[in-house]
Amino acid sequence: MTSETDFSVYPHRHLLGIAGLSPFDIDLLLNRAERAVALSRQADKKSAALRGRTQINLFFEASTRT
Repeated sequence: MTSETDFSVYPHRHLLGIAGLSPFDIDLLLNRAERAVALSRQADKKSAALRGRTQINLFFEASTRT
């Protein structure tokens, strides 16, 4: 697994698909996912990974599950 700072070398601003990703990019994303799973299994689920960043979730269709 890579260190937390290794993810900062990810060269893309947005992830909109996987067609243009290199094997290195995919490896970085999979390593990041492994760290997220490990964090979700901890009692203290806080991470500084998104500190100073804004995340937006957009829902374009009404939910059919609520």
